[in-house]
Amino acid sequence: MGVETCQNAPEVAEEIHSQNEGKIRNRELLPDGRLEITCENGMRFFLEEIKDPESPEAREFHGLLERTFDPDEVDTLEAQQNAMRENSTDASERNFDFYLKVLKNESGEVIGGMQATSSPATAEDGKKMGWSVGFGHYIVIDPACRRLGLAPELYADFYSWGESRAQQRGESLKYFVGEVVPANERNFEKDHGGGRLFLDKQEALEEIPYYQAPLDFDRTTGEPAGKPVADHLMLGRAGVRKTASPEKAWAVPREDVLACIRAVYEINNVFPVTRTLNGYRDMWQRDSVGGDPATQKALGHIKEYYQRIKDQMAAGDDQVYVLDSGIRRYYEDFIKYGRFGRVVDPKRDEGGFGMDDVAHQQLEALDRPPEPVTEDLAQWTTKPHTRIVYHTDADRSGPLGADNAYL
Repeated sequence: MGVETCQNAPEVAEEIHSQNEGKIRNRELLPDGRLEITCENGMRFFLEEIKDPESPEAREFHGLLERTFDPDEVDTLEAQQNAMRENSTDASERNFDFYLKVLKNESGEVIGGMQATSSPATAEDGKKMGWSVGFGHYIVIDPACRRLGLAPELYADFYSWGESRAQQRGESLKYFVGEVVPANERNFEKDHGGGRLFLDKQEALEEIPYYQAPLDFDRTTGEPAGKPVADHLMLGRAGVRKTASPEKAWAVPREDVLACIRAVYEINNVFPVTRTLNGYRDMWQRDSVGGDPATQKALGHIKEYYQRIKDQMAAGDDQVYVLDSGIRRYYEDFIKYGRFGRVVDPKRDEGGFGMDDVAHQQLEALDRPPEPVTEDLAQWTTKPHTRIVYHTDADRSGPLGADNAYL
């Protein structure tokens, strides 16, 4: 099953706003372009675009990232600033548009924000594929201001921005992609309608073992200055949000997934190393890349991570399957009991589909299958799968607690 392209990101943004009304009392676009957001408790915040790489706000936002994420997960300040400068280059020459908006409180302090990009998808030969991908690098809210409904406002603004940038290229925004830790997985599912990526390996569904390549390299030797980070690569369709009922597992062409991964590596890793757009996409086409030996060495390391994922994906079929947490629980039940089942546990989250641990234990004790549900996953009943293999190395939330999205 292919994946539809959607051109209704602004409408989806409005839907996010409407579903966030319980926490947000009012929004007002100010004459200076800032968005004033008044929360239900009366607190006011201001969403502001940051364009100057040297601005205090850009540095404050980067400092908030450093206090929230593990060191190996945070871009260097230099990489952030160089990416911001690309927005000032000719649109026909740059390969991505950079998004940085911060949230300020009434005292003018930066308490959150979002960093992201929109870029055209390209094949390995450099040809444009006719659609764009939105990549959310970071979304962060200061602990004192979480759970006020601010993160959905950032997502909604990013949706509209990403669609407008794609349209300026003559393309449609097709996917959102993120490197996600388990603590943020449900948030990604709700706001992107997405899930983790799995390969059909005959007897098992196997999650793509994705690693974020090192974000910084030694300028002299080209060796990594940081460590790779095991993350869940998650994909969502533009214009689609998770509803209150479970939706079907959906499939993505393998080449689309590889294009999204190339976009992430190019922006996250390749661009900070080269610090220029001059032919850096050529790294996907040949072993030798222009530049000094250290640059070539660093790019070689990045390409190794990409090639490893590509080789593993080649062992599956031409489709990659997107399964959210609820769908995975359904399918785990089918593998174990021979039937699909559902237990709604309101304590898990709103519309928490799947089965909680207690329900699983009760069913095991009674030695009976769960109650049947609709045939949403009928396509999987003919599969010979005996297990789901997870990218377990990524099942960690980090010592700093990366549950920063909703924050």
